[in-house]
Amino acid sequence: MEYSIENAINMINHSKTKEYFKEVISSFEHKNYRSAVVMLYSVVICDLIYKLKDASEVFNNQTASTILQEIERRQHENPKSPEWERYLIDEVTNTRAFLDTHEAENLKILQKHRHLSAHPVLDQVDILFYPPPETVEFHIRSMVEGILSKGPIMNGDAFNSLLEDLSIRKKTLQHEPTLRQYIASKYLDHINHLLEKKFFKSLWRIVFFLENQECTDNREINYKVLKYMLERNTDALYSFIETETRHFSNLKVDNPIIIELLIDLLSKNPGIYQLLDAHVKHLITEKIQAKEHLRIKSHFIESNFISHLDKLKSRYHHVEHGYFGERLWINHHVFDHKDIKILEELSQEFNAFDSFIEFCIEHFKHSTNFNTADYLFDCCIVPYLYKFNQEQILSVFDAMNSNDQIYNRRQSVSDNKIVKTHADKILQGVEYEKRFSNLEFE
Repeated sequence: MEYSIENAINMINHSKTKEYFKEVISSFEHKNYRSAVVMLYSVVICDLIYKLKDASEVFNNQTASTILQEIERRQHENPKSPEWERYLIDEVTNTRAFLDTHEAENLKILQKHRHLSAHPVLDQVDILFYPPPETVEFHIRSMVEGILSKGPIMNGDAFNSLLEDLSIRKKTLQHEPTLRQYIASKYLDHINHLLEKKFFKSLWRIVFFLENQECTDNREINYKVLKYMLERNTDALYSFIETETRHFSNLKVDNPIIIELLIDLLSKNPGIYQLLDAHVKHLITEKIQAKEHLRIKSHFIESNFISHLDKLKSRYHHVEHGYFGERLWINHHVFDHKDIKILEELSQEFNAFDSFIEFCIEHFKHSTNFNTADYLFDCCIVPYLYKFNQEQILSVFDAMNSNDQIYNRRQSVSDNKIVKTHADKILQGVEYEKRFSNLEFE
C-alpha cells in the first residue's frame, strides 16, 4: 500500500499513541504545520515513555527501569523544568535503546524544529519558525516508521532476551501452535521490519552454523521460530536473503542435525535454495544423494514437483524382463508412512495430488515381497482409496494383478475386497473382475 499520512496511524504500535497522533494528522491536514511539529514531538516523547514502561514491566528490562527512575527523580526535583525530556532523548539516542543511528538523528532534527516552532527567535525576520509541509511530512513519516511503529522491545538486548526465553521455556512451548502464539504476542508483533531482519539473520546463523553446546541444546526450538518468521513475512525475508547471499550461504552442512533442519526448511521454502551460493548448493546436493529420506523431500533441486516424482520413480521402481516374464521390485528404499505423508503434503502445496496418487500406486505395484506388499497397501493405498477416481481404481487393480508378490500373498483376498468395495461405487457397469484374472474376490 502506498504511504500516506492518513494511513500512518495504522502502523503505530501503542493504542494511546494512536489517539494522540490523530491531532498531528488534524493539524497537518488544516495546514497548521507548526502545531503539527510541536504535537508530533509531544507524541514521540509520550510514546518513548510508554515503551520504557512496557520494557520495564513486561520484559523486566533493567536499562528501561533505570531510565524511568532517573526521569522521575528529575521531575520530582524540578517539576517545571523540561530538562528530563532532553535526558530521555539523550538516553534513547546514545544507548540506541529503541533506535538505530539514522532514527536517532531524525529524532534530534525533530527536537530542534519543535523548539524553533514553539519558541520565538528574536534575531530572525520570522520570529517563529515556519516549517514547510514537505519537512513536516518527512518528520511524520520518519517518526512513525522509526519510532512509533516499534513495540517496547529494546534493540540492545532484545535478541538475547528472545534466546534466553526460548531456552527456559522450550519444554512448555513444544506444541508448535502454542510456540507461535507466544512468540508473536511477546516479540514479533512488537518489532519493525528492520529489527525483524536482524532477528532472522542472527537466528539463521545460530540454527545453521554455530555448534556450541547452547546452540545445540536449543537448535530445534530456534529452528521452529525461524521457520515461523519465514511464514509470517515470506516475500520480505526472501528479498533480504537475496541481498545477503554470502551470510545465508554460510552453513555447516556436515552437521547431521543441521542438514536435516536445512532440508526441511528448503522443502517448505524452495525459493531459498535458488538464492544460495553455487558451491553451497553443490554441498547440499551431495548430502541429499547420500541419504534416501533427504532425497525424498528435496524437490527443490528439480525444476518442479512433478519432475521430482519422476526422478523418485526412476530411482526406486525397477522392472526386469526375464524368461518367466516381468519381475518388479523396489530398489534402495521402501517408502514408509512418514515418507508418503511428506509427499502428500508437498503434492497438495503444488496442486499435484493426482501425480502423488499415481506414485503411490506405482510404488505399491513394485512391491518386492509379500511383507512389503502388505505394508505398502496399508501405507500407499488404504489412506487415499476413498479419493480414487475410476482411472486410479483400475490402476490399483492392474498393480495387484501384475505382481505375483501382491496377488499370491495371504492377505491378497481381503485387500482385494477392500478395493472392490470402493470400486463398486464408481465403476458401475464395468466388468473389471474378469479383466484382472489373477485376483480373487471370494
